[in-house]
Amino acid sequence: VRTPEQRSPYAKQEVEENVIKRSLGVFAGTSLPVSLNVCSTYPSSSMGCCNGNGTQGLYYAWEGIVRQEGDSAQVNLLLNRASQCLDIDSFLPYEGKVIIHNKTTAKVSVRIPSWVNRKELRCNVSGKPRPCSWTGNYIVFDDLKPKDKINIEFPVKETTSDYTVCSRTKMEQTYKCTFRGSTLVDISPRDDLPTSYPIYLREHMRKDKAPMRKTIRFVPDKNILKW
Repeated sequence: VRTPEQRSPYAKQEVEENVIKRSLGVFAGTSLPVSLNVCSTYPSSSMGCCNGNGTQGLYYAWEGIVRQEGDSAQVNLLLNRASQCLDIDSFLPYEGKVIIHNKTTAKVSVRIPSWVNRKELRCNVSGKPRPCSWTGNYIVFDDLKPKDKINIEFPVKETTSDYTVCSRTKMEQTYKCTFRGSTLVDISPRDDLPTSYPIYLREHMRKDKAPMRKTIRFVPDKNILKW
């Protein structure tokens, strides 16, 4: 059994300066659905496993947005992404619009989320209307040429769903979640404790016009790991 002195951190392993500033970007463990809570039965925390696996998980999701095989590409998530074969401009969750800038592919398959009404979906390639050709949940565009621009548009609607966490325990709580498309834009009831840091404050994402900004995109020359 280790003594309290033996369990104490080594010199310089524990600091109290600029804790909030130095914690920006970390992944929280044991957080509530609505907040990071400091003083609760199960206080939020950040651990090495959260940060290591969380950042790796983000890479897997980012890498899987676009997959390429030969002269064909598959778009799995309607998110902004630059790649060697095509670039994606996503206006979600503000607008139901996605623009794909083709570079090298002859065929592109685009996965459409289940909440999109297929009857209201419209497509065109370089300004020319294109009928939607479906394979499962994917729209297929073929006979593409370099510099072709694929434009996909559809209505974005808000929906609500109730989810219960910690069921049949003293921590049981039902939350009402508001989604705009696939994006969580609000959740209630809120945690109003002064020791809490609220999350999912996304009222700005409920606007109908996507904010625009210029940025430099990164195009990797290879994948670190392909699942």
